[in-house]
Amino acid sequence: ANIHFARGIGAARSEQLPAAQEAAARLAAIRKALLDAKNAYWSDQVEIQRLSVEAWLKHAKGENEEALKVMRSAADLESSTEKHPVTPGPILPARELLAEMLLESGDRESAASEINRVLRDAPKRRRAEALLARANGS
Repeated sequence: ANIHFARGIGAARSEQLPAAQEAAARLAAIRKALLDAKNAYWSDQVEIQRLSVEAWLKHAKGENEEALKVMRSAADLESSTEKHPVTPGPILPARELLAEMLLESGDRESAASEINRVLRDAPKRRRAEALLARANGS
C-alpha cells in the first residue's frame, strides 16, 4: 500500500492523472482485501492513503472544494485511529497533506492551524515546520 500511496501522491502532484487513478484503484483493492480478512486497523490505514490520493487527484483537476473535503476526511480518519505499536507513524500525515493543500489554495490561516495540530502530535517534524514557515509568510 505504501508504494501505491507514494506513486499516487507523486502522480497527482505532477498531474499524471491516469497513474494517480491507477494507484487509488490499487489502494481500494488492498483495502477491500483487508476488510475481507477482517483487518479493520490496516484497512483504515489504507483508506487514509486512498482518500489522500483521491483528494490530490481532485485538486489536480481543479475540483478544490471537493479535494479539501476529501482531504479533511482522510485527516479526520487518521486522527481518530490509534497508532499501531510496531509502526513509526504515517509516512506523510494526512493532516500535513491537508495543510499543504490549504496553502496551495491560498488559505494560510487554516493551513497554519492544521500544521500546528500536526506538530502537537509530532513535535519538531521538519516538513511540518517548513510548511508552517510558508504559512506564516517566511
